[in-house]
Amino acid sequence: MKTKTRCQQELGYLRGKVESLSQQVSDLNQTVRELKQLVAYLSQNSTDSAIELNLPEPIDVG
Repeated sequence: MKTKTRCQQELGYLRGKVESLSQQVSDLNQTVRELKQLVAYLSQNSTDSAIELNLPEPIDVG
C-alpha cells in the first residue's frame, strides 16, 4: 500500500508541476503577443525601416 500511496502523491505533485508550466507557457505566449503588437506599432510609427523582430509562434499546450 505504501507504493500506491507514494505513486499517488508523486502523480499529484507532477500534475501540479504540469499546471504550473502550462500557466508559465500561457504567460509567455501573452508576452510574445504583446511584443508583436509593440513591434508592429513601432514599425508603423518609425522612419527607421530596420525595426524587425523575429518572435516565436505561441506554443499550444492543449
